[in-house]
Amino acid sequence: MLERNQRDSVPIENNVAISHGTAESMKFVKRTGLVVLTYLDSIDWDGEKVQLVTCIAPKREEHLEILNCITEAAKTEADTGTLVKDASSEELYRKLNGLA
Repeated sequence: MLERNQRDSVPIENNVAISHGTAESMKFVKRTGLVVLTYLDSIDWDGEKVQLVTCIAPKREEHLEILNCITEAAKTEADTGTLVKDASSEELYRKLNGLA
């Protein structure tokens, strides 16, 4: 992830950053995982305001489905704000995994 972030910044719209490894690093992943960091007060991520940071370690091409779930859950800045400020950890899990 560090190598990828040095090459390409990963903030996307709606106060969200999505970090993931390189295609070469996928061979080291034993099981797909997702880490979520939330910031009530936004942080600076390469000059962008970010409140929700997701770190994806995909086994194969599963990251595309995960990316879709994240962008669906955070369609607007208001959606992101709600996820960060009001969602329980269970609700956040469900939304970011496309279960809600």
